[in-house]
Amino acid sequence: MKRFIPFLVLLYCISAKAQINIDSVIQSQMTQKRIAAVSALIVKKGEPVWFKAYGKANVAQDINATTNMSFMLASISKTITATALMQVWENGGFDLDDNINDYLSFDVINPNFSSNAITFRHLLTHTSGITDDWNTLGSLYVYGDSPISLNDFCSGYLATGGAYYAPTNYSNNAPGTNYEYSNVGATLCGYLVESITGINFNQYCKDSIFTPLCMDNTAWFISELDVNNVVLPHYYEDGQYFSEDHYGYPDYPDGQLRTNATSLGRFLNMYMNYGVHNGTRILDSATVATMLTEQVPTLEDGQGLMWYSGTQSGKTWWGHNGGDLGVTTDMRFFPADSIGIVLLTNCDEANYIPMLNQIVNFAQGLTPNTNNYPCGELLDNEEYVYVPSALLNAYPNPANSFLNLETDKSFANTVVDVYDVTGKNVKQYTNINGSQVQLSIADLAPGLYTIRWNNSHLRFIKD
Repeated sequence: MKRFIPFLVLLYCISAKAQINIDSVIQSQMTQKRIAAVSALIVKKGEPVWFKAYGKANVAQDINATTNMSFMLASISKTITATALMQVWENGGFDLDDNINDYLSFDVINPNFSSNAITFRHLLTHTSGITDDWNTLGSLYVYGDSPISLNDFCSGYLATGGAYYAPTNYSNNAPGTNYEYSNVGATLCGYLVESITGINFNQYCKDSIFTPLCMDNTAWFISELDVNNVVLPHYYEDGQYFSEDHYGYPDYPDGQLRTNATSLGRFLNMYMNYGVHNGTRILDSATVATMLTEQVPTLEDGQGLMWYSGTQSGKTWWGHNGGDLGVTTDMRFFPADSIGIVLLTNCDEANYIPMLNQIVNFAQGLTPNTNNYPCGELLDNEEYVYVPSALLNAYPNPANSFLNLETDKSFANTVVDVYDVTGKNVKQYTNINGSQVQLSIADLAPGLYTIRWNNSHLRFIKD
């Protein structure tokens, strides 16, 4: 079920030699922690410097996960919902400390504190006093998308006499006096976007966030995606994996968004650049600064406006994680290093922290080449070697000054192209002859590259 998973971060220091074995590290962790699939991405100084998918999108049908497949985000979705709400705030739609009832067609009142207003800031900091009744919320999970509208859910859960209303849907603490993580409070943020703008929340996000950020394969509802390109949630039991199938719920703004790692990386990069991605501004820099500022230090350390912070190896990060049935996810960035990490898995309550720490350490040794994060699908790093027409090998891999290519076919006057992780052609070798060739790569910056030779291509790392 949708929930906040506390960060238990312990830094695992690894040597430069170990960094080059990030594939084996991740695959080992997947085996140990019973994770069926992983999609991970590192963005550094505005560029996706490494990304790759591992494991199975569908274990029963033996379908491999790829970097372009979408995962359910669970509670990371709340950062998108908060972004939409803060766009409305920027446009003068409300003040953060306004009473939310001034913007709703029904009243949201804690029956224990009927004279105390619930504000937008309370919702965004989980201090509203709105509680999650999992007997009700759990009963509303369905396969596919829920037929219950956002309006019907919010009014039904929060308004006296509603279909899902109970006095216990509110806490015994006055608004603004206690921290209690609230999925329904986050859902209400999404409905307030809808209520104030008059635009369906799903459509608002498409128009104002997903399309401007080139977030491909991104949608709140499974019906809007190609299910063959969406990773199935899984759980592990009695020595084997089982799928949850695709599901939904009416309180969708708190956890139901599905996207892939490269698209989510664009969203994360926008926050890392204080509201701008590739020249497109989504939020004002001052708005992002406010969202990434501790709001209620006496109630909850590190809580910003929906985003929250922590420290790792003495460095501050901002982010959000998530967990739902068959889903565990993480998204965070380190302002001091300009490093962002996206880690998506399709298993229930997966212990991903050791893997995450290894990826963070691996990121330290990568160097961006272009500071560019283009639209469209990036080169798929799901496999290092793909050989439709020839057996092709590169060694050593990672390489430093020279890369040796070996193939089962002898080529004459062949052109070899090298592409960086964004798909930009950064080097070309001409008049290549024979089946064994040594290429100088000393002038390439450290990072992940794709090399193409006739109809074959493979990945290599410049150390």
